[in-house]
Amino acid sequence: MDETAVWQAIDQRFKEQLHKTYTSRQTNVEIQLGLRLPPLTPDEARKAQIEAEQLRYLLDRLNHWLKAGYLVDAPAQTIITETQHQLTALTARLNDHPLNSPPAHTDRFHLSCIQSEVDTVQRLKDLDAFTSPQNLQIVLTPLIKEQEQLEIRLGLRPALPPEITEPASSHSGAAHLVPPQANAKNDAKTNISEEPQILEPAVPRIPLREKLWQMLLSERTLQGLLFIGMFLLFSAAVSFVAWGWKDFSAPLRVAIPTGFTAFCFAVGWYVRTKTPMYRSGIAISAIAALLVPVDFYTVYANFYIPPEIWPSFWLATSLVSLMVYIVAAYLIRSQFFGYFVGIAAGSTVLALNQVGHQFFNLSLDWRSTGLSLLALGLISLGATFASSTQLNDHPRYRVFAGPFRFLSLVIVGVVMPLTFGWRYLYRDGFDTFHIALIANWWIGSIVLGWGALSYRNRILGMLSAGAIPVALFLTQALFIERVGLSSAWHALGWAWLVPLYFLAGKKLTYLADHNFLDQWGQMIIRSGIVLLVFAALWPLADLSITSLPAAATHAVLGGGLVLAAILWRRPNILAGASIFFFTSTTFAMTYLNLDLAQLSVGWATLAIVHIVLALNLGTRVPDTSASTVLVRTGYVIAALAVLPPIFPYHSGLLAYALSNWIILTGWGARLAHEQRPGFVSANR
Repeated sequence: MDETAVWQAIDQRFKEQLHKTYTSRQTNVEIQLGLRLPPLTPDEARKAQIEAEQLRYLLDRLNHWLKAGYLVDAPAQTIITETQHQLTALTARLNDHPLNSPPAHTDRFHLSCIQSEVDTVQRLKDLDAFTSPQNLQIVLTPLIKEQEQLEIRLGLRPALPPEITEPASSHSGAAHLVPPQANAKNDAKTNISEEPQILEPAVPRIPLREKLWQMLLSERTLQGLLFIGMFLLFSAAVSFVAWGWKDFSAPLRVAIPTGFTAFCFAVGWYVRTKTPMYRSGIAISAIAALLVPVDFYTVYANFYIPPEIWPSFWLATSLVSLMVYIVAAYLIRSQFFGYFVGIAAGSTVLALNQVGHQFFNLSLDWRSTGLSLLALGLISLGATFASSTQLNDHPRYRVFAGPFRFLSLVIVGVVMPLTFGWRYLYRDGFDTFHIALIANWWIGSIVLGWGALSYRNRILGMLSAGAIPVALFLTQALFIERVGLSSAWHALGWAWLVPLYFLAGKKLTYLADHNFLDQWGQMIIRSGIVLLVFAALWPLADLSITSLPAAATHAVLGGGLVLAAILWRRPNILAGASIFFFTSTTFAMTYLNLDLAQLSVGWATLAIVHIVLALNLGTRVPDTSASTVLVRTGYVIAALAVLPPIFPYHSGLLAYALSNWIILTGWGARLAHEQRPGFVSANR
């Protein structure tokens, strides 16, 4: 299949027929190897379309329950992600089976949707995904009722018996005498009217007192009361600190905010678990979590702590806050507290660096690198927790996945440009800060690439691909400065990145089942092309000083284009590789201080190498396109080799170049007569 682009000698009609044949064979082989599912039969396609409609309906209901606050974010997102994956797989298999009309929304279809919802609710219950038992009943009760009605309507459940009413007794107590004909008519009417009917259960009327309590104790009203109460308590605390703080002893000053923190945690737990106001409980618990470092500050402010102990006190505060936030996030199962965990971890890293500076003379320049390593650890943990989607995995750990991945990207997004600007604006020389900057950019490129895979984000992929050349530039700058080389040598490192980008891009495009990976692979290939052009032009600015960096860079770029020609089966790319080898040879001879006429010797030798490679390639590879390209470029280079000895005129070198041209053309004529690959036109 990869060779279809080089079938130039085949008519377009036959080429399309061959492409269709090989595509069909490839599909059959993939099915036999288990790499692809077999195609759907019409009956299976119809069932799959019905299942896809059910999954879409289920996704709508799940998103509605989540927005209404009935579900906890982490386990609900797990179920939603699994459902989306199932829907994507079904949609992909249905692309080859377009149906004329969507499935009819009959009672049986609605019953299957309701049954799927009930099963999902049971699964959410097993995962402890409902915020309260009341919310579970709010979701489940209407589903059960609708399921019963649909089953009765479809005859899958016996109808409810009609209500039996007692006949009204006569006021006089005497029996009514009715003619027999009238009795027969009444019996017939009674038999007709006594067909079983579905009676809706009567909804009891809510008493006025209960309605009043429901209005006063509604979630919105209670939320307002809670926030007003918390605001009043906070105002009282501020007033106490401003006017009455000095009237109390130091232990009492510490005990008051600490007790307020514990009180907020207790109230948040009660509101979250004992009432349906789950979000209000989370808000109160968040206030308590924010007060934890404030409590430590009150200790620091009210007791004499020597300045030399301040880094250790900061480290202890960060560690305690980190443990409190981890426990809170684990128990509450809210992603909001996952961000607190990441912030406390960052504070711990900075405090560790400060302690290391105090006791081990560790440079403070490593603070940014510590944060970058923290970002790498957070995104790896986030990916680990996010991949735990099985039922036997505990859902409480997955609450950290989203915050950890987001915080890791925020950290590198701030650290990388900030340290780069600080280095080149306010710092001179290649000291520890420059080494830390190098580490920041290498780690940041990894984190950005990981984030692109996690979020399926092309912008993050572009940033990762662009950060690697910058990191390499910073690394080479340190080496070049210490060795004393020219800045043109930066291009050599970028040139080595070009084949790596081509390999990575081609590998990702092979994964055609993942649309994002295919797009990212194409983006990496384009980045490699841009990097190739940039690396080719960069050393030309220092040709007046030295041409050796340009020679080495163009040689590596030529090898990268040879690799691209092999990967994509495009022999025409070899012409570009020959151009780079030609310029590399020229720059190398210029570095050796050879004059203009002497360039013909190197060019003639390069032409001979092209012809010899074409002969060897023609005997080893059935495709003659590559040999043809090499032969043509070889003769072009041999013709160019005649020009340098003419201006200025050099008889000996001119004779050598002309002799080389005559021998190559004669040899080529003989090889063409022998029908050797590369020397015969493909259209012949």
